[in-house]
Amino acid sequence: DVYFHDGEQLTTEDVKYSIERILDPENASSQRSNFSAITEITIQDDYNMTMVTAEPYPLLLVRLSDLYIVPEHYVAEVGNSDFGLNPVGSGPYIFNAWAKDEHVTLDANEDYWGGAPEVKHVVFKPVPESSARVMALQSGEADLITNLPPHEAEGLEAAANTGVAEVPSTRFIFLPITMDHEVMQDIRVRQALNHAVNVQSIIDNIFYGKAVRSSQPLCSFDLGYNDELTPYEYNPELAKQLLAEAGYPDGISLNMSSSNGRYSMDKEVAEALASQLGEAGFTVNLTFKEWGNYATNLLKGLEDSDFWLIGWGSGTFDAGTTLNSWLSSASSFSYMNVSQADQDMIDGLLQQGLSTMDPVAREGIYHQIVQYVYDNAVFVPLYQQVDLYGISSRIEWSARSDESIRVADVSWK
Repeated sequence: DVYFHDGEQLTTEDVKYSIERILDPENASSQRSNFSAITEITIQDDYNMTMVTAEPYPLLLVRLSDLYIVPEHYVAEVGNSDFGLNPVGSGPYIFNAWAKDEHVTLDANEDYWGGAPEVKHVVFKPVPESSARVMALQSGEADLITNLPPHEAEGLEAAANTGVAEVPSTRFIFLPITMDHEVMQDIRVRQALNHAVNVQSIIDNIFYGKAVRSSQPLCSFDLGYNDELTPYEYNPELAKQLLAEAGYPDGISLNMSSSNGRYSMDKEVAEALASQLGEAGFTVNLTFKEWGNYATNLLKGLEDSDFWLIGWGSGTFDAGTTLNSWLSSASSFSYMNVSQADQDMIDGLLQQGLSTMDPVAREGIYHQIVQYVYDNAVFVPLYQQVDLYGISSRIEWSARSDESIRVADVSWK
């Protein structure tokens, strides 16, 4: 009893087609690696099917839970481009209109198999400036805003017509390092970076305590997170000593990149980091980059700064997806250039983790990888976000750690 918005029933043919569409190299889907373990799909009838994977794949179920099923008949009729502009799905909301950089509007699907949503009309608007988002909420123009600046939370909570929703996030913020740059190949320089940043000060003064110090490039919810690791000690004198031992007694100049507005307070964080690093002997040339180009270059492995600020989160709650993306030699955005022996070791452990079904064994494998990352200062971990949303007092809604906003879960007070 699941129907697409055009009235056609959803069957296993649509599921099979959706997966094969992702796996087709010509479609260049960003999700292809999520389903590449599937080698065969056999349909028994309209509601039963069998999938075969090349080897054991512990993430298959969580990947399938994130599969968006498209109507084969409609995509075949209009093609991928028109489907992208006028999508048809089977969810609680029906596509109404899209005006680029202005809004996306949706209408409730009254025939949704899970029940008709309470909110009948939805408008999503991109509003890059945080102050403008807050004003839209206060004026009643918006019912829900994302990336609420922490310093605005108290005022919204005290007001009669607004409130705040918060939740520990799967997203962590960190500084990847371009390790094939000659200066960054010296572990002492990377260790100095870790010792030179006062992350707790950033949490206290920029986020008003609404963040958690990180020791590794994982979310604390992830299977494989190693809670025995403690963050590098903030010690600018030790950082200076390490730089001197690396051959830079007078300090060193490095290039840093950051987004501006993509993550909560990212500009302020980047500026604070540059200042802190300056006190430890680094001269930081900080550049803020437009998010679209920045993200594209990062994901293609083309970011040329010595280190940069970025956020990462995974709805799988599993270390394998994150570590594979950032450390595997097969990944397009692994910036870890280490000895071939070390890289082979990491690749082997990553493959082992993604083909082992026992979660306890998998956790042990990922602990080994995370320990290597920590010991070799491959990244500069910063903090795990606490996501803050401004909400109108006329709605009931609970924030999710994976940052997904499901309007069907919103109800009117």
